[in-house]
Amino acid sequence: MPRDETYLFWIMGYAGSGKSEVSKLICEELCKDGLNFVWLDGDDLRERLYLDGHTVSDRIKFGKIYLNLCQLFLELRFNVILSSIGLNAELQKYANSIIDNYVPIRIDTSIEFLASLGQRSIYSNQAENVVGLDITPDKIDFDFIIRNDQNSNLQQIASSIKAFILKTLN
Repeated sequence: MPRDETYLFWIMGYAGSGKSEVSKLICEELCKDGLNFVWLDGDDLRERLYLDGHTVSDRIKFGKIYLNLCQLFLELRFNVILSSIGLNAELQKYANSIIDNYVPIRIDTSIEFLASLGQRSIYSNQAENVVGLDITPDKIDFDFIIRNDQNSNLQQIASSIKAFILKTLN
């Protein structure tokens, strides 16, 4: 069913917080429901667009590329779910300046919890340019925040965010 307005739902959080898996689940379910959605993932975009670097300036440059791509999909009448770290005030300002229906969402997770999972070596090694470690995330106003910790289930997180998205669309 065509809609007059399209939306960008940017799901942000630290590396390993569940952004990609949750976003994929949500997009699949929304498309099964007959809604016109596309999912773009920051890691996938980095790889496919040959973007290399993790400094703050690299992250801002790449984030603007992602947002411009989102804008293109929105113009083509797709709602977009973007999953990437984000957490940068300059990118939020840019998103607000180019996208009318921009909805920032955060999966809130502690670095300690992510390190305890052992899935991302960046939290146990002396890695550089890691948001949450040596790059401090900026303060951002989110429209929806959900916690992912030892009591969380990614399917439940996806269901909660999907319900929020459906409420926003109506």
